[in-house]
Amino acid sequence: MKIKTGHFIIITLMLLMIFGTQNIKSQNTTLTNSKTVLIVKWGSEEGEIGLLDRPEVERCGPLSFGITEKGEILLLDTVNKRAIKFDSMGNPILIVKNVVGWSICSDGGGGFFVFDGEKLNHYSEEGIEKEAFLAPLKKKVIEGYGSEMVLTPDNKVEVNEVTQKNIPIAAGNAYMRSVRFEAIRGDELKMREGKIGNGTDPLRFTIKRISSKDIRILGEDYDGKDLVSVPIKLDSGYAGAVLFKGQDLNGNLYVELEKIVDKHTQLEVHCYSKEGKRLKVFNLPNYYFTTVYKKTEVTPEGKIYQLQTTPDGVSIICY
Repeated sequence: MKIKTGHFIIITLMLLMIFGTQNIKSQNTTLTNSKTVLIVKWGSEEGEIGLLDRPEVERCGPLSFGITEKGEILLLDTVNKRAIKFDSMGNPILIVKNVVGWSICSDGGGGFFVFDGEKLNHYSEEGIEKEAFLAPLKKKVIEGYGSEMVLTPDNKVEVNEVTQKNIPIAAGNAYMRSVRFEAIRGDELKMREGKIGNGTDPLRFTIKRISSKDIRILGEDYDGKDLVSVPIKLDSGYAGAVLFKGQDLNGNLYVELEKIVDKHTQLEVHCYSKEGKRLKVFNLPNYYFTTVYKKTEVTPEGKIYQLQTTPDGVSIICY
């Protein structure tokens, strides 16, 4: 049977659509499914977020956010100097006034911490200030992108700098998540690289940048012995900032990557097994109406949340 050229092309395209697409899906680890879990308007009223938008200064909105163990959303309203907690339906359930800082995180028991570069304030689930810890720092923490806090599995609060050095500030009871935290004092405070993250792995992780295209996640024990080395895969371009974002409950490792492609900055979150296999890549929108220091958070369940600002307001997106 003779097949005309036009028919042959159509059949070929149909076969490519059927089999080629399946092939691509099986090889492609990029995930873009997302759900917007919070939308907040700019303003100073209850449940709104402050915006500083003047020609002579850098445009400013919320600098940081956090996710509680109940899936509630913490937003640090930098302009209005307050912290707001939203429930899983997006309703404001707690507003704490006179809160000053640039980084916020959950305390694992309903409350939260706010860091202003010199001291760490601890607030209860009801929004009452419980303690304030002065950080006996020998080196000033750099304010800016990548400066964020994390609550470690053994209930220590660490401040992660953009330089990827962590400062342990407060410690609590490892078996009781909502207890008094005691400041680490004097020479007990040491700068150490990396971030322990969310998992229970007894390793500390750091980003090792060999070149703009050769970056690794190194996991070492507390004697400094490297036990894990995971190369971060770049499909195109080269790496700008790379931040370690922690582990999930399965021990998988997450990094936030600003990738430069044709002079444009793309934002990705990668998930790797400790054996070095790249499991997932999340392509995230990277347009920000205001400056944001903390763009993403990874929960122990492996959910990725992103804080995004637009001319209309603030959104939290879940991947």
